[in-house]
Amino acid sequence: MSEMKNIPLSEALFNYTMYYRRLGISGERNINNPEWISFVEKINIQDPVDIFYDLYTKRKLEAGEEKHSRFGDFNYEIEGEEVHIHFSPNQKAKIGSLKKEVVPNRIKELTEMFQEIKEKYPNAKTVNGSSWLYNFESYKRLFPHEYSQNTEISKLCLQGGSGWGQFVRANGELNEERIEEFYKNLEKLDPDKPWEVFPLQALKVKAPIERFYEFYQLLI
Repeated sequence: MSEMKNIPLSEALFNYTMYYRRLGISGERNINNPEWISFVEKINIQDPVDIFYDLYTKRKLEAGEEKHSRFGDFNYEIEGEEVHIHFSPNQKAKIGSLKKEVVPNRIKELTEMFQEIKEKYPNAKTVNGSSWLYNFESYKRLFPHEYSQNTEISKLCLQGGSGWGQFVRANGELNEERIEEFYKNLEKLDPDKPWEVFPLQALKVKAPIERFYEFYQLLI
């Protein structure tokens, strides 16, 4: 992307990778953030992957416990009146997190999560999601039908796990077949539509939070 769009490598890393997010830099994305600048200043003398890995592992150790409550395989963030759902499967689970036999477990986790949201954030109005997982019925069935009924391709998916997450299996191993497909797609990369190189498109979804309270029977 740096070569095709004739932009600095640092700008390409900022716009088209999840480095910024995984470094744990707080606040809104800002290419002039001092922590990001510190990372960028090193990439001319050292491999960006090596630098990133060192910083990422260091910050992960320093971070300690997560900032947000976890409910099994789910957690959430609140931005104003919007709830953002995040899914992080247990890599040590004996059964895949989206298998039919464990659907009751996932529903229980989501019910507890939305119970907390209902109590702590009564002004929340909408629930938003963005993930390649919305291509699968096994994931969509965990939520109200209205939530994933209308989807839109996420064009910012290169900046977070909503796109890159598809290359890691639920057990933490790499999905070699999908990675191979990704590399083939890179051969016909359109710099104006870089998200199209992903084998599975990250999809954006949205629905009123009341649909979730109804679905998880929290209006009683």
